[in-house]
Amino acid sequence: MKLAPYPEYKDSGSPAAPKIPAQWAVHRCRYLFREVDERSKNGRETHLSMSQKHGLIDSSKIDKWRLQSESYAGGKLCKNGDLVLNRLKAHLGVFAYAKQPGVVSPDYTVLRPITDDDPKFFELLFKTPPFITEFTKSTKGIVKGFWRLYTDDFYSIRALVPPPEEQQQILRFIDALTARANTFIRNKRRLIELLKEQKQGIISQAVTRGLDPNVKHKPSGVEWIGDIPEHWEVARLGQVSRVIDPHRHIETRHSTLTEFHSWASEI
Repeated sequence: MKLAPYPEYKDSGSPAAPKIPAQWAVHRCRYLFREVDERSKNGRETHLSMSQKHGLIDSSKIDKWRLQSESYAGGKLCKNGDLVLNRLKAHLGVFAYAKQPGVVSPDYTVLRPITDDDPKFFELLFKTPPFITEFTKSTKGIVKGFWRLYTDDFYSIRALVPPPEEQQQILRFIDALTARANTFIRNKRRLIELLKEQKQGIISQAVTRGLDPNVKHKPSGVEWIGDIPEHWEVARLGQVSRVIDPHRHIETRHSTLTEFHSWASEI
């Protein structure tokens, strides 16, 4: 899908998107979010876990979930509408918009919007390749697997900020596009299953009835096989194959190997 260009663009000053629509703004993240560090006293709040696939979701709803802590007391609290990031995986685009209040890992960063902008827009913005590159450049750490995006470094990153009404238009467009894509995927999966059934039917037809649909048939004498082409024969497996005893085969090989060693020692 090719989107129509805007009538006018301007320099953004952001490496992630050098040219932006003229009506858009660019703000450092410190003017859009503030970090909050509110802790759970008893850990009874809904435990939320984050992944690239599911986003921020109730841990109990995720299948095959890893081991969970017995108590989430001391975990960080988030509210509906907060933006939560995994410091260790921010450079992989692991940001999530909180759709419900709950408690998250103490190692996550909870960012609360300080403007009327939609945090869901920034969740999608921060997952784009140009911004993932910016987050990667802003992470700190010696070993790659332990790079962290600290809050002050996050604050310094410039974010693109369309007008609020345009943010909503963009989100509605993405939701509609996602729904359309999901429908297409479901239809393709159903088609794949139908093709698999058709393939199995063709294989079954070929190996039990042959390739010529006009050939004459005769009873096979086997109830579950039914009729077969008249020039085919029916035989028991024992008549066309033999069973090899693996244990006897191993013993024969062992005996041969022993005889070889005996012969070699005499040389």
